[in-house]
Amino acid sequence: MPREIGLLTSLLHLNLDKNTLYGGIPNLAKLTSLQLLRMSSNQLTGPLPKDLAEVTTLASLDLESNTFTGMIPSEWRSLTNLFFLGLRLNDIDGSLPADVFECLNDLRYVDLEGNKIQGTIPTQIGQLSKMESLYLEKNQLSGTLPTHLANLKNLNELLLYGNLLSGSVPKEYTNMKSLTFFWIHGTDLSGTLDNIFCTDKFVESLSADCAGDPIEISCMCCSQCCDSFGTSCRQNLG
Repeated sequence: MPREIGLLTSLLHLNLDKNTLYGGIPNLAKLTSLQLLRMSSNQLTGPLPKDLAEVTTLASLDLESNTFTGMIPSEWRSLTNLFFLGLRLNDIDGSLPADVFECLNDLRYVDLEGNKIQGTIPTQIGQLSKMESLYLEKNQLSGTLPTHLANLKNLNELLLYGNLLSGSVPKEYTNMKSLTFFWIHGTDLSGTLDNIFCTDKFVESLSADCAGDPIEISCMCCSQCCDSFGTSCRQNLG
């Protein structure tokens, strides 16, 4: 990518999706009017650019389906106008930076699927009251599910499958009445979902490790039950 792109100081939208761009992203710190940056489905490499923290007007950032490495920069906590963050299908690792999610209060859509992110889910995510879709599946997240996520009253989709999560689903999740997709198969979670989602069924698509022998999760109303590995799944059980 030509570094001269970083001189287009009046640029509002930059969409370079689905090309064959390679290498790193040039310094874009001077694009102080940029609102939308899309570079998904390319061959971009290197660390996620810290200098994007200077583009505080940025509202939508989509870098999905590339080969970015390293952690999500803590400097991105200055992107307080961001409502869309798409980083799925990269090689991002490290933990989720709690200080970033603590500051980005306008986030509504976050997709981090298919990376190598480790550690626990920050409780600060539970403060993002506008969040509607949260995709954390197919990473290496561990620990228990934060009770704080029950505060996300506008959350429609919460996909956590294919992680190393353990413990049980907090009973407080029964208050997430906007939730329509909740997938937790292929994890080490156990216990029951019956008294959380089945008494007053409101989740349309509910998937857990509720098949096989032994059953890891009891769930009478799951729309999909998988074995303990999350690989062999059967539909419409409950």
